[in-house]
Amino acid sequence: WLDREGSTVAVVLLSGVQYYTGQRFDVPAITTAAARAGAVMGLDLAHAVGNAPLELHAWGVDFAAWCSYKYLNSGPGAIAGAFVHEKHCGPESLAAGRAPPRLKGWWGNDEASRFRMEHGFQAALGADGWQLSNPPILQLAALRGSLEVFDRAGMARLRDKSLRATGFALRMLDALAEDLAPRAGGRAPFRVITPRLAADRGTQISLRFERMPASKVPGGEAGGGDVDVAERVQGMLGAGVGPHPPAETDYRRPDVLRVAPCPLYVRFTDVHALVCALRLCLEELYP
Repeated sequence: WLDREGSTVAVVLLSGVQYYTGQRFDVPAITTAAARAGAVMGLDLAHAVGNAPLELHAWGVDFAAWCSYKYLNSGPGAIAGAFVHEKHCGPESLAAGRAPPRLKGWWGNDEASRFRMEHGFQAALGADGWQLSNPPILQLAALRGSLEVFDRAGMARLRDKSLRATGFALRMLDALAEDLAPRAGGRAPFRVITPRLAADRGTQISLRFERMPASKVPGGEAGGGDVDVAERVQGMLGAGVGPHPPAETDYRRPDVLRVAPCPLYVRFTDVHALVCALRLCLEELYP
């Protein structure tokens, strides 16, 4: 598409991993195509950082931003992060006046002259030059603790376990969908909408559930419309099902339940327990 329409495109802005489906995009190939078209390449890495390996500088990405409360595990309201390629903010580009426009904040000024309070703005090198004010220290402490764990574990090892855990989950989910199809009128009650190819997914698996008439749901009433099974299942899993402990899943409208066997702390036994609990939920909804 960029080869055909690139002359009309100024900025390519997309996610590293799609939040709804869990699809991991081929960022190097897209970045190359954007550069060929003369467009700036930007990324929203909210669902990619801490989830899949990233080499933004080597790939030639122009800029990126992300939160740290998802896969980086630093908690609600945690500090965000940003990347700006050095071709836009290195010594040569700053000296030549080629740096992109920015909001010029005190904390983005070069540290050596920041407290001189002089007129004018001398940008710090790198993405630091885009800072407006000093970052919150407690949030930085939480993030530092998380990043130290990631540094010890290593993204290569985490990625390897992530792919093995999601592959294990996919095999179990496929078997479950096939087993339950007779109960659901010959059609699987859910389908995986996350790409199956390892290179095209991260840690997230998204399940899209078939809706059910309210009259067919245990305790439902005739004429009550359709029931969003994904939302119902999330509530059941969150409360704990049978011998299985409560499970954290994420519901997204319409009809999707997201699960993520995060490799830092989710075990293969946890994956097995989740799918077994899902079976009990659906057997109750499809007696």
